[in-house]
Amino acid sequence: EAAYAALIAVRAPAGERYTLAGLPAAGYLLLLMFCFVSFFVAIAALMPAATQGYASDGKQLLRFLRQDDEVEAEVALIAVSLASLGGQRPRDWDPALVARALQLPPDTPRGAIARLIAQSHALDRGDIEAARAHLAEALAHREKVPQMSRPAVLLGAAYFTAIHEHDPILARTYFAEAGHGALLGAESRLIAEAAVLHAEGKPGVEALLDEAEASLENAMD
Repeated sequence: EAAYAALIAVRAPAGERYTLAGLPAAGYLLLLMFCFVSFFVAIAALMPAATQGYASDGKQLLRFLRQDDEVEAEVALIAVSLASLGGQRPRDWDPALVARALQLPPDTPRGAIARLIAQSHALDRGDIEAARAHLAEALAHREKVPQMSRPAVLLGAAYFTAIHEHDPILARTYFAEAGHGALLGAESRLIAEAAVLHAEGKPGVEALLDEAEASLENAMD
């Protein structure tokens, strides 16, 4: 209401327009409103809080100011995540960074994600036993993982259980529990579903893999 009243106050008589520096005054008022909104958003982001497992910018700043072993482990986790986003294969991730990320407690959101990353690293290097152990820890603490990231743990479990444990029933259970994740590419779900179908001995595997490949190509474009 206050903003509306301000707009009325600067309204010019019929046929005339008030301007500031050659621009309509109403435009400056809208810009001022936008600045106020941005200011309050910034204040809210800097408040040390956590929502659905995600820490605000303020809480993360306070944590990184501590410069302890846990912070170093978080930095390692971020570095490995960036390598993954940059297209580096899991087997090529720096083993020292993966090991340092694993220093995060497994019963924390980032600790559970670190186990999932370590599982991908071990699996791509052919170390099935290590991959199994890391996945078991990630699954045991999946409730700690933020809701939007949890499907990544479950789809990874569906794939591993189908291909390496040869347990189609449990793999299908994990796949159904995963649902759809906002932070996952379509190819992740397609590959997991193809693995489950393969374990079940059902048709449609090749079609899903073709769709996953097309999805990856579109993502790179």
